[in-house]
Amino acid sequence: MQRWLLASSVALIAACAGNPAPTTIPPSGPIRQDRLDVPGSLDVLWVGQEVAGKERGGWRSFFNVYGQHRTTGQRYLLVYERTKEGSKLVNIVTITDGLDERLLTQTDTLST
Repeated sequence: MQRWLLASSVALIAACAGNPAPTTIPPSGPIRQDRLDVPGSLDVLWVGQEVAGKERGGWRSFFNVYGQHRTTGQRYLLVYERTKEGSKLVNIVTITDGLDERLLTQTDTLST
């Protein structure tokens, strides 16, 4: 319960301080609350929100949660998409130290 509360609080602060939503809510309008279900074994280190360009006539909003597994130390980036129904997990990125440092000097190998 505390992990959910921490993730919710951080997400709310990040949402307020981060990129604003494309549409504004009037002062008398409802406050948007998002719930991010983060695994209990993950220590949340950072939460951010971003708004992506238009797709099919509407904006897309995402929460990015960066965390570290409490016992293994493995790092993860969890990407949640904000929808009308709530926020759903859409991508899990495992962050490893396996990249050869020499590749960082060759910018053509990093392009996709």
